[in-house]
Amino acid sequence: MGGVPCSDFRRGHLALVTGLALAAASGGAAAGTITVALSGDPAPGLAGVNFGAISIELSLNNAGQVAFLSFLTGSGVTASNDGAIWRDSTLIAREGNAAPGFSGVDFGSFLGPPVLNDTGQVAFMSTLTGSGVTSTNAEGIWRNSTLIVREGIDARGLGSANLGAPDFRLSLNNTGQVAFVSLVAGSGVTTTNDTAIMRNLTLVAREGDAAPGLSFVDLGGSAGAFFPPPVLNDAGQVAFHSFLVDTNFGTLTSSIWRDSTLIARADNAAPAANGTPPPTIPLVPRLPVSGSSTCIEPPRPRP
Repeated sequence: MGGVPCSDFRRGHLALVTGLALAAASGGAAAGTITVALSGDPAPGLAGVNFGAISIELSLNNAGQVAFLSFLTGSGVTASNDGAIWRDSTLIAREGNAAPGFSGVDFGSFLGPPVLNDTGQVAFMSTLTGSGVTSTNAEGIWRNSTLIVREGIDARGLGSANLGAPDFRLSLNNTGQVAFVSLVAGSGVTTTNDTAIMRNLTLVAREGDAAPGLSFVDLGGSAGAFFPPPVLNDAGQVAFHSFLVDTNFGTLTSSIWRDSTLIARADNAAPAANGTPPPTIPLVPRLPVSGSSTCIEPPRPRP
């Protein structure tokens, strides 16, 4: 299985929910440590197959359920089917199994850790193999067995362009919506407008578009324009960071948005405290668009 950094796994270690975590989720007292999965133990529902290395990146919901990614070992396990995504002892997806929604297409490697909401839904990203799969449509995002988005498809708000490869860091709310950063591909796409923030198949923000409510200012303007990944609440609102580029002077500043509403902008005065406005303090240095020394390039989703 490819696509997951080796540092995300510790062979022979456990994936655990402690009694303290369960108490925090349920409001009760700690009841001791509960083992969810143990490397070397049988993998539930898979005859002759055991848990191998288990990812250290877990998702825990308020019902005490845990979603995680693991390797598998044992009978019939090969490099093409040794990855699996679980919710407690329930298998959500396995590398090499048929990808729901397609004919002749299987799950490939799982990219990044799964995320879990309070209803028990698990969102995850996977590569694809099989019939009709090419380098332009080889990745997708699922919520349990429901396909949310596939690389290469059209999406609302992108015009004649389409979605490229999504980033593997997802945000899932309790209504089942997924927010993520994606590359954009196709007609009219350049390095200045090839990144977007999506909520399912709806565009939230795109690099190169005019910043809502601001004159002569565009979103993006730098590698890592929408880094870190967005967050999503149960009302479907998406909060995200974006660099802003001044189209007259070519300088960058940092900003925080909730959908199309500006929440905070570098170099703007912070809200007054006790009636006394504080001094204006820049959040990040201004720099030319061509500069990159202070910008963070988020890892691309491809392994």
